[in-house]
Amino acid sequence: MAIGNLDLTDVSKEQAQTEPGMAHFAGTGPKGKTCGHCIFWGYKKVSGTKFNEETGETYETLRAYEGCKKYHQIANRHGPAIPAASLSCKYFEDKPSEQSTPLQRPAPTRNKSFDPRPRNQRFRV
Repeated sequence: MAIGNLDLTDVSKEQAQTEPGMAHFAGTGPKGKTCGHCIFWGYKKVSGTKFNEETGETYETLRAYEGCKKYHQIANRHGPAIPAASLSCKYFEDKPSEQSTPLQRPAPTRNKSFDPRPRNQRFRV
């Protein structure tokens, strides 16, 4: 759903691609980067405390949001979930490289060891 006044006849490309709950217009961030690559996409907030009667400990419960943490900081309210594939906005900050993004999969592992001989020499009968 595009953000902007529906009475306007000319909606910019950025407005058309922007999802509700984004901190700024989509496509205004680094080229080729998406919300899933951003440090602000997806966050957890303390939602309450619980008491464990068996251990006598009190602990905090967390609630996960798939929205924009920057939007929450600016608007002081939680926005709706944003697809990870949405184009990034001007507040984009890259996640540290050791964290994988939702759009990336772990590198496949090879079960076979590498043999530099040509295939026809490896499988002679």
